[in-house]
Amino acid sequence: IDEQIKMLSLYFRYVHPVFPILYKSHFLGRMFDKEKRPLPALTSAVFAAASTYKAREAKSTDDLARVRIEMAVHFQRAKMYLDEQYTHNSIASIQTLLLMSVYEQGTMSTRSWLYSGMAIRKAYDLGLHRDVGAPKHKGLSVLSQTEAEIRQRAWWGCYVMDIMVSATLGRPTTIRDFTFDAAYPANYGEDDDELLVNSPMTADPLEG
Repeated sequence: IDEQIKMLSLYFRYVHPVFPILYKSHFLGRMFDKEKRPLPALTSAVFAAASTYKAREAKSTDDLARVRIEMAVHFQRAKMYLDEQYTHNSIASIQTLLLMSVYEQGTMSTRSWLYSGMAIRKAYDLGLHRDVGAPKHKGLSVLSQTEAEIRQRAWWGCYVMDIMVSATLGRPTTIRDFTFDAAYPANYGEDDDELLVNSPMTADPLEG
């Protein structure tokens, strides 16, 4: 569990501030609940993304070699778990694909564009592009605030990654602005409303 805490710390210190696709308090709350743990593919993708920053902290060539193996293992594990549920669509699978795209973008691989494209199509399939339960509607809301936040963060993660990957690789974007009306997440990019509660992790940056 110590290694998991270290990987999560790296993720929320380096990846989350610039690409906050996870609803932090919800994800961490489930991470340490044996009955509600996130999809294994998503957890592996989080660790793969975090591993890229662990590599930067390597103090020797041997350490770097070990970290690179860890990176590959986490990524392949995420891909394997995702392949096993290829036809099953979920927000967790979209988040997984987005993080796989983040991982591949570091290598300038065209697979980054393919993974983000898959995430976008899955997001459209689940209707994440529509404002079906934003908290602003209150009495008309069909989703809880937490559910709405999770959906919104996943959708806008797709939007941002679509632009980033297209700009990096010189490919056309997939999402057109007139095709969606999804609301922005609340306090997007900030974690003041996502303080970690009731978890063994209390040190910065996991506290917010």
